[in-house]
Amino acid sequence: MTRSRKERLFWAAIGLLLLMSSSSCASAWPQNRATHRAAGTSEPIVLTFMHNWSGPSKVSTVYMERLRQFERENPDIRIVQDAIASAQYKIKLGTHSAGRKLPDLSVVWPGSRLTPLVDSGLLMPIDEIIGEWEGLLPSDALKGFTVHGQTYALPAIQNFDDIIYYNKTYLLQAGYSDFPDSYSEFKEMLVQLKKLGVTPIGLGNKDKWPLSSSYASVITDRINGPDFLQGVASGERVFTEPGFVGALAIISELAEMEVWNDDMNSIDAIQVLEQFLQGQVAMVMSNSSYNSKLRIDNPDGAQVGIALFPQIDEGKGDPARSAGNIQMGIAVNSRLDSVKKEAAFRFLKFFYDESFYRSLLKENILVPARLMAPDDAAPSLREMIELTGNGTAPILDSVVPLTVKDAIETGLIAIVKGQESPEEAAREMQRVMDKWLDENKPQMERKEGEAACGRGSGGVG
Repeated sequence: MTRSRKERLFWAAIGLLLLMSSSSCASAWPQNRATHRAAGTSEPIVLTFMHNWSGPSKVSTVYMERLRQFERENPDIRIVQDAIASAQYKIKLGTHSAGRKLPDLSVVWPGSRLTPLVDSGLLMPIDEIIGEWEGLLPSDALKGFTVHGQTYALPAIQNFDDIIYYNKTYLLQAGYSDFPDSYSEFKEMLVQLKKLGVTPIGLGNKDKWPLSSSYASVITDRINGPDFLQGVASGERVFTEPGFVGALAIISELAEMEVWNDDMNSIDAIQVLEQFLQGQVAMVMSNSSYNSKLRIDNPDGAQVGIALFPQIDEGKGDPARSAGNIQMGIAVNSRLDSVKKEAAFRFLKFFYDESFYRSLLKENILVPARLMAPDDAAPSLREMIELTGNGTAPILDSVVPLTVKDAIETGLIAIVKGQESPEEAAREMQRVMDKWLDENKPQMERKEGEAACGRGSGGVG
């Protein structure tokens, strides 16, 4: 089952849930009075927790050790885990959400993936403890987990999807000691790389998201500036504006130049990294999380440079901004009673403290916290922090609804295959966006009113 298919099932379940949701300001569920320590007893408070940390990764290792440390230091609270493989996690989250059976704690995604859960009354805001992270987490780091003015989770890591990893040797052979800082010069470099007989850019678009997240997100920001995508999502802007059509035209131009590998739509984002490591392609645009694989753990990592997509003439966006988003939030079930709520908040305050973010940095993982890299940090980590530390551009699929995301991905594939023009693709994307707005705007306005009502009465809990 493809990533897009799984996400469609997930959000179809959430859509059904939304239709069933209550429209009042009152809590959607009765309070959860499940197992917790009763007064005068020694039984621990039990918190159920569903997460996707089952894989053998550096990130999961840090998360799990943090969880175990909490249990060691807080014997009065027991965490009952449901560890789900990442490939199935969103489906299970959707199933539990549709059945209104979320555990006490759940891993959630930011932006357009979080909003339906909030609008359904499933999650509890954490604003009353957000002051714990003042000075550690900048306000920008909380935006993705903030809905209707209230915050529902905290970010663990920061990912950027538009990092260009390039082979320094190939660029030198093409006549470039530095990465180009303008789009026109960038195109000329691609021409020179083709003359060397190497594929200029590797692309693994089998799962459809790379063209959207890695390319369209940053190119849209370079041309239109930081507020365009949110404007489209709210109905104030449209995909058919010249700026967005221009962004699609750049992707069309790169396809016409034949700068990508022929099998770009049949291999995935991991397979194309192997092509890069084997010297089959001169560069790849991908995720910052691959910095360790390509530069730190790679024996030839010193020959791999990093850069961002260059400035576009007359563009309104800052060429120093990188397209990224926050990840790995833990949300609290809205129906917890006061005892379990206090235990859940203790867990969040422990889990996301400064030492947690330092542990991630030690593993060369980017974090959204205001922290310096450790003294023994790899030079390539310091370079990545410097490269991505000048502002964040939004990722398309964290802003627009799922159906619109699918339309964008489909349109981009049609463009690179020469099946649609940028103008045709933009019209279809906007048609899907308009349809979604027509179906959901009344509900969005109602939920804004409910949120205002909740804030006026003190909120959940």
